[in-house]
Amino acid sequence: MTSVPLTRVPSAAAPTLSVEVVLASVAFVVGAVSAAVAAQFNDAGTGTEVLAMLGGWPLLALAGAVVLDRRPGHPVGRLLAVLGTTPLLVVLWAVPAPSSPLDPLVLGEVVARSVALFVVAVGVGLPWALLGRLPAPGPVALPVAGFGGLAVAVGYDAGWVLVAVGGAASYAGLAAAARRSRRDDRRRLAWLLLTLASSGVALSVMSWGLPGALPTATLVALLLVAATTARLVLGEELRPLADHGTDVALAVAALVLALTVALVVGAASAAAGLPAPGPTAAFSGLVALLAAVPAGRSVHRDRLDRRYGTGTLSADDVAVITADLHRQTDPRELLDKAARMVAEASGSLGARIELDDDPEPGPAWLAHPLVVGGDRLGTLLVRSADDEGPEPRQRRVVAQLLPTVALVARAVGLAVEAQHARLDVARERDAERARILRDLHDGLGPALAGMSMRVQAARRTRATAHDALLDDLATDLARSRTDLRGLVAGLTPSALDEADLAEALRRLVRSFETPGAEPRLTLRMTLDHPLDGETQVVAYRTVAEGVTNALRHAAPTHVEVCVASSGDGLVAQVVDDGRGGRVVPGVGLASLRQRAEALGGSLAVETSATGTRLRLAVPR
Repeated sequence: MTSVPLTRVPSAAAPTLSVEVVLASVAFVVGAVSAAVAAQFNDAGTGTEVLAMLGGWPLLALAGAVVLDRRPGHPVGRLLAVLGTTPLLVVLWAVPAPSSPLDPLVLGEVVARSVALFVVAVGVGLPWALLGRLPAPGPVALPVAGFGGLAVAVGYDAGWVLVAVGGAASYAGLAAAARRSRRDDRRRLAWLLLTLASSGVALSVMSWGLPGALPTATLVALLLVAATTARLVLGEELRPLADHGTDVALAVAALVLALTVALVVGAASAAAGLPAPGPTAAFSGLVALLAAVPAGRSVHRDRLDRRYGTGTLSADDVAVITADLHRQTDPRELLDKAARMVAEASGSLGARIELDDDPEPGPAWLAHPLVVGGDRLGTLLVRSADDEGPEPRQRRVVAQLLPTVALVARAVGLAVEAQHARLDVARERDAERARILRDLHDGLGPALAGMSMRVQAARRTRATAHDALLDDLATDLARSRTDLRGLVAGLTPSALDEADLAEALRRLVRSFETPGAEPRLTLRMTLDHPLDGETQVVAYRTVAEGVTNALRHAAPTHVEVCVASSGDGLVAQVVDDGRGGRVVPGVGLASLRQRAEALGGSLAVETSATGTRLRLAVPR
């Protein structure tokens, strides 16, 4: 018995921490322990302040660990991890020698000077790391030199001047580099600079005007910078600053309104001597604020709808798109109409629908596949006003419109298929009529003509007892030949190939006339607008069928044919003064009615005691 070796199937590898994440976590622990140690060497009055000043730096290392876990090797994550060890640097900075005790006074001075590190490392280093580029060495050397002077307590004022000048020069280079970056990178940089600027302004105000609040402000600033930086790095897409500016403006307006209402109510209550004017004013302001929130949300929503569109196509929009879905309109024109509505509903610069599976959109165009039931019908191409493509909200709006647009494309595709099917049926019908025409023209026609000539010859050669029969037979043959000419004239479309509709109708009516005998035929035409080939054919055959039926069944004395075309379409009528009565539609009328309905028109037969009216109406 042969043994079969068993092969061990490797299990899925469990997620592991990278070395960078571990080092960032170590940096967080080192920074936190260093901040705690620094706080222990100060008395109860200043220990809390030192802990607040240094406690925010380890948070940067924590944010760096999160960034490196999601974006391995990202320069921002690495820089945040390094900045998280700042408390250790401050402690080592304050210790002249490893064996010397930590002097609280020296530590306090060093902590105060670490603000310059915030300006240089965070304010200058983070933006360049976020942009993914190295700054020019010249502008960066100035703030580094200034921080070095502050670190060794040499040239305090000159050190801050170098920090300020170098930071401004670095930011100028940063702005130039940002203009050449992608839109999302520019927005990330703008948000980071806004966060850093607001934090810097807050720290400056606290250090000069409210020094007691500086430790807490530093902790909050570092926490804000850590959270914002991690969010900016990990975020996929960012909204424009203008959208957030609108949010801020509406929030400020709501607060101003509430404050104004509170002040007015409080002043009025105090002037009227009402009890507890303060609580009354506060309650009124709160009510005003709560009332302003829905209004602000409505204004905000309206502004976004005007800028990016609503993201919906209403029933009225769909009705407008499909209103012209009949044979006179190329169904593909409806796709253009739907694309224009998509552009309006999404706030885009333009849109178009391609029935190709893989079109070439070109720059600033975004392709969206149109799928219904797993079948791809085409592609919706949307062009943004920005060369870098649509905004995130525009993408979501277009995604909401895709199912409706796909259904419209499907309807248009079905309409195109139906149009082709109608054309195929019409071609097959014409081919069959042409075959019947050849059979009648080449077979039955000559046979009738030969029979008629033999009867005429027999009547001229001799007189027999069958003269009356021969006369009746000659009359019937002549009538049959007339009917045959009418059938041939009604079947063949070649008359329209040789002449226009007006001339073809004149020839058709003349072919039914018998000079000096009834019925009398008249033709009235008003053809002011051109007609397409299908409409001319159905008009010609309707007149032929109507005149043939009138002569064959109604025994009229007068048949009038009226044909008129206008901007609304064509109307053709055949009116006789014959017997009238009930009309049973035959194959000819049924075929004509199908042709008329295929063209979006109608065919009606009206009878009375004074005659019959056959009416064809075809829209443009």
